[in-house]
Amino acid sequence: MLSGKAYYDIIKEVEKRGSQEIAVVRLEEISPFPFSGLKEALESLVQNMDTLPEIVWMQEEARNQGAYSYVAPRLASLWDTLGWTGANMRYIGRVESEVPAVGATVLHNVDKQHFLENAVSLSADHVNFFISRSKFHISNH
Repeated sequence: MLSGKAYYDIIKEVEKRGSQEIAVVRLEEISPFPFSGLKEALESLVQNMDTLPEIVWMQEEARNQGAYSYVAPRLASLWDTLGWTGANMRYIGRVESEVPAVGATVLHNVDKQHFLENAVSLSADHVNFFISRSKFHISNH
């Protein structure tokens, strides 16, 4: 799960690696939080699975600067609504930082590649979910 332009980098990396086990859930608008659309998307995703997939929030920003702190409690509430007791969400992104950028293009590119490698090493169904406030669309890669 993610929000923002990192979506395009993740999709590109997934397609480059030919991964068949990754679902990318993009939250187009996080406020107001899309509880019902996301609930439908996740129910559709897991309907043919024996176990819950690994759930990950990904963002390029530092943990304390991106959407994570806003979406994490809302997603926890959604897990409860879905009956996913004990479901955990892993975070992939930069560590907390007082500055918005690493300050050097070389370091930024290293961080970005590390972020992408962590993101595509996950497993789930290979379906691309795009969720917005006004529509719900599923398309296979």
